[in-house]
Amino acid sequence: MRVVIVLDEMSCGELGDVAAELALGALTGRERGRALVHLDWCLACQERVRKLTVAGEDLLGLLPGQDPPPGFEIRVLARMGPPGDEVSGTGKAP
Repeated sequence: MRVVIVLDEMSCGELGDVAAELALGALTGRERGRALVHLDWCLACQERVRKLTVAGEDLLGLLPGQDPPPGFEIRVLARMGPPGDEVSGTGKAP
């Protein structure tokens, strides 16, 4: 027995709605299949997903190579001070 799956056509607008998820590898199942079928023939959407993929890879490159040391967040937040102690635009504390 042969199983044939028919995917309904995805429009450019629909692909735009899921392009980021596709570029990041987060789109799964039927939606991923529909998006890939659309990309088989749509050059504009191929370019959109390509650019998003490159942007995602560039963002990953900004991540530190290792986790910060224990207590890092606590020390940073302590130096920032309690909420509401923001500095005014004059450079002087209110």
